[in-house]
Amino acid sequence: MSPPEFLLTQSNRNGFTLIETLIVIVAIALLTVLAVPAYQNHRELNNIEQAAKDISVINIAVTKYQLKNNRLPNDLSVLSMSNMLDPWGMPYQYITHKAALPTQKRKDKNLIPVNNDYDLYSKGKDGSSAPALFEEFSHDDVVRANNGKWIGTAKKY
Repeated sequence: MSPPEFLLTQSNRNGFTLIETLIVIVAIALLTVLAVPAYQNHRELNNIEQAAKDISVINIAVTKYQLKNNRLPNDLSVLSMSNMLDPWGMPYQYITHKAALPTQKRKDKNLIPVNNDYDLYSKGKDGSSAPALFEEFSHDDVVRANNGKWIGTAKKY
């Protein structure tokens, strides 16, 4: 005959108590709360880095075209790069200054164009942009500036 259940010791019981289960759930929740934002930040930094690399590659292709043809391409299709998408799934923006209206040129905080030849940029995570880099819509844009000598986020320019 087995002893009554209330006489069984803790070591003889199978399974977890409610408190043990709650402690594990709280620990997992804390790890998730800490890990998810860090992962999202890391992923966003990788996207920005990839967009900067892509812009650099397009910049080189535009330079090669310009050297060969003595003029800038009208658009990225002549470089077979018009279907190239940024890490957020949007096409890269390319505007030659000959074809651009003054209001279309990308400008710094002093409203001076950031390039003399053409603008090349990604609209960033939010998919929206404004010509002035200091405007909030443009902060996450990855831009080519100083005629290709600087590539990075508009907020850091």
